[in-house]
Amino acid sequence: ERLSDLAAARDALLVQWQEKQHALQTQLDVQTFNRDVQQVDAMNSGIELFLTNDDLGNTIGEVETLIKKHGAYEMVVAGQEEKVAALEQFAARLATFDGVDPQAIEAPLEEVLDRRNRCKDLLAARRERLEEAHRLAQFQRDLAEWKAWIGEKMQTA
Repeated sequence: ERLSDLAAARDALLVQWQEKQHALQTQLDVQTFNRDVQQVDAMNSGIELFLTNDDLGNTIGEVETLIKKHGAYEMVVAGQEEKVAALEQFAARLATFDGVDPQAIEAPLEEVLDRRNRCKDLLAARRERLEEAHRLAQFQRDLAEWKAWIGEKMQTA
């Protein structure tokens, strides 16, 4: 009888331990999710900070340098795609866990995805402005060359 009581107590303890382990693993997953959301959000913050610079350059060299920097940020955003997709899958799985408030998972995810989409839109708009600035700088350079050429011709005429 004593042996069966010990076996029952051991089984009860094992069940409690498994429940506790599951709860702790769930909380670890929530914390991991929050960390990943913060990392993506920090990257978005850096991109937004870059996009606050309205300088489009005055010369072809300056504009081309800005286009290269811009391209690097576009590559960062493109490189984030896999991480964001994994984050979305993780959030979907996490929201189904017992003891996890789905709203506590979905709200920060939606916020970071909205911010990311705004960054993508701003990057596209800045790319267009940089391309326009590049065309303008080329036009101004060509115009200056033509003026110089006309000035030379006027002196020899």
